[in-house]
Amino acid sequence: MGLSGIAAADVLMDQIGDMDGSGIGTNIQACQDFEASFDQYDVVCASDFLGDGGNINMVEMVLGGWNGFVDPSSITGYSPNLYSSADAACASLTGDIASDFVDAADATISADWMGANFLISMDTELASVAGPQMFGVIPSNEFGTGGQTGIADSLIGGGSPDIQANPGGGFGFCVQEASEAAYRVNSGAPADPCTGALPAVCNADVDGDGSVAVSDVLEVIASWGQTGDGTYRPTGDCAPMPNGDCTVDVADILEVIGQWGADCTVYGGCCFGDGTCDTVSADDCAAGGGEYFGDNSDCSSGSCTAGACCISASKCTDVTAAACAGFGGTYKGDGTACATTDCAAIEPGDTCEVAIEVVDGANAFDTTNMTAGADLPECAEDAAVFGWTEPTKDVWLMWTASETDDYAIDTCDAASFDTSIVIYEGNCSNQVACNGDGEGLDGCQTYYSALVLSATAGETYYIRIGAYNDVSGPGTLNINIVPPPAPGACCFGAGECLDNLDSEQCDAFGGLHFPNAMCADGVCDAAGGDECEDALVATVGSQAFDTSLATPSTPEPDDSQCAGTYLDWTSSQDVWFVWTPDADGVASFDTCDAASYDTSMVLYEGSCDNQVACNGDGTGLDGCQLYYSRIADYPVTAGTSYYIRLGGWQAATGSGTLTISYVGGDAEAACCMADGSCSDATADDCAAMGGSWNSSGTCADVTCPVLITCDGSGYGPTPVEGAWTAGTSDTGAGFLRAADLEGGSGSTLTVWGVELAFNGGWGACSGSVGSFVVTLYDADMNVIEEQMGLANNGVETGDLYADLYPLVEYNFDVAVAGAAYIGVASESTGEGECWFLWMSADEGSSMANDGTGWIAEAFGVSHCLE
Repeated sequence: MGLSGIAAADVLMDQIGDMDGSGIGTNIQACQDFEASFDQYDVVCASDFLGDGGNINMVEMVLGGWNGFVDPSSITGYSPNLYSSADAACASLTGDIASDFVDAADATISADWMGANFLISMDTELASVAGPQMFGVIPSNEFGTGGQTGIADSLIGGGSPDIQANPGGGFGFCVQEASEAAYRVNSGAPADPCTGALPAVCNADVDGDGSVAVSDVLEVIASWGQTGDGTYRPTGDCAPMPNGDCTVDVADILEVIGQWGADCTVYGGCCFGDGTCDTVSADDCAAGGGEYFGDNSDCSSGSCTAGACCISASKCTDVTAAACAGFGGTYKGDGTACATTDCAAIEPGDTCEVAIEVVDGANAFDTTNMTAGADLPECAEDAAVFGWTEPTKDVWLMWTASETDDYAIDTCDAASFDTSIVIYEGNCSNQVACNGDGEGLDGCQTYYSALVLSATAGETYYIRIGAYNDVSGPGTLNINIVPPPAPGACCFGAGECLDNLDSEQCDAFGGLHFPNAMCADGVCDAAGGDECEDALVATVGSQAFDTSLATPSTPEPDDSQCAGTYLDWTSSQDVWFVWTPDADGVASFDTCDAASYDTSMVLYEGSCDNQVACNGDGTGLDGCQLYYSRIADYPVTAGTSYYIRLGGWQAATGSGTLTISYVGGDAEAACCMADGSCSDATADDCAAMGGSWNSSGTCADVTCPVLITCDGSGYGPTPVEGAWTAGTSDTGAGFLRAADLEGGSGSTLTVWGVELAFNGGWGACSGSVGSFVVTLYDADMNVIEEQMGLANNGVETGDLYADLYPLVEYNFDVAVAGAAYIGVASESTGEGECWFLWMSADEGSSMANDGTGWIAEAFGVSHCLE
């Protein structure tokens, strides 16, 4: 697994993967505790996972940054947090389940990490809860000196989006969906509190009231003679330094007497509203309305400068920016003074009449000192994300077009806020363009505005910039002529090419565009392997392929050999490889490549028409794209040619990597039996014993699953390492399934499945399935009997499918006699709720109904009647 660990642990969640960094994407998502002046931008990226109620003793994250970030040396500490929900993170970045702080000096930067960015690991003491929760680590990093930090996105997460929470709203949201984050969470036994150090200062302040006095003596006496048992430190244990002895005795009384009368109050720098600073306690700072710089800090630890604060056109006071915000005033900047400030004067850019002139290129703007315009613009073409539904601080800019052309106008600036933009032509009311959220640009804030304006030379345009909601701050307005589409070669298939077409023209013709290229460059020539007769020669290891310019081969493959794996060939463009082993053995073929597409694979033995295996979606590998193909542990014969045909799910195309691994026939590996036992054997010997051979390692490396079987009438679920599928069966989803009973009867029904939620994409449930309906059908799928509202009594079996989905076993008391089929479905009202997905079986048959009628499925579903 490639842990860079500090302590031995069980992995609760791994969205990092191997140490080569193959499980990590190219994006960095904001995650940072900023300095006090930028507190509104404090943000966490948090991932959901299932906790076991134990102690989380070590966590890891892949840290990156931009906008001035160089390396982790600028970070002062890390705050790991556990949240009960996204709403809890939105309410406070301090975890409501648990929170910890790790000094940067106590964190480890892995020297073995070969991926991009930095792998950071740290010991923690976080008590998780049993069940769903969210985890995130917030690096403390000053933006002014260390830039922006964030966490890399993961390519191997569970498939459900993570969240970013920004309670201060500086980025224009409180909580939003985010890509899965590169975290790894490890659990273990709680650490013995007595192994930790006592407070370096005032360790004799046993009751923590800020002084060493009679109350501390009483605490020592109350716990006299107690000795910790590994789970707690007795209250009165305060000596000897540095760690105590986990026992309350005479040494502790003497320590209290030795520090008698000590002032143990913790002090720090405090900036008061008038711009003065003093070193006081946190309570005194709060009572004085000041901004506290932190325990053991001083006035040099933060900025404390006053400036003019306009509370109205006629009222001004010199205070800090934070105090001005509390008054609801407009802060004119550090170092300004009311004596030289006219609050009645209109700030340049505050209204259209005093619009600030801008030019082509990058133009800085700042809405901080602007007032909120009373009139609310509308943007019908981008209404869903435009916002601006209440008055928000806005700035007016004025620009004159130098050319009659299309101009790209945007507010892309990674350090800016969630903007909205409106453009007026010729005057302040003739609206001609608007946008809330743009797309397609790199290096921007999460939500920026972008549009294309067809401008006329010499015409003046007024550009008004506000916010999605009531946030403000600095930003950048970019104005640039849209460059013409680059001409190039347009490919219509292998060898079919037209020159001097731009991307728009090529797309209109349905071609594949190569900008700044010519047909004579050979860009449209197929790379080989377009047909089986021209198959590319493969070797053990990895080889690149690309189906973009390939043509569909005939005939279509037979998907009955891999039913339920989503082969879905549908006339896919495909390429062919041929591989010939030198000796008998076992081979595995896969298309695992994080940068690749949703592939499908077919294997032929000896000739181009002797299909022996296929696979749509494989399992068991890390660091892959979401859906990859894998044919594992196939017996091969020396001198025989094996043809590998690569296409895509529902005719998807793209580039990828074919990897072939091979183990000789005399090699021994783990042979797993149905009862979970294991013995090292050759592939042939394992087959003779009726076992399942696993070439990935010996019994010392492999944990054999215990197959779930049915002792009555029916079939247990497809094993984890098998070609399994899980199909939705839910009333609200409009998709039902039923098992063929094959004449079976009984009074107790057991079924197996997984629980997931669908909301535009599959993800973990926030709870569990509420209730079930069980239905008996005759041979024509007419309802015989139906029981609704059955309680969910599911229990997890311990099996984890695709390393993500826990298998759940359900039992129902239902009398079955004379029925042909039995259906089981969760009862929901639709998307977003938890649905039951019925696990397949390797035997039997089933029926499915998508609302248009019952049809036979290509696989059975797991069930057992007793």
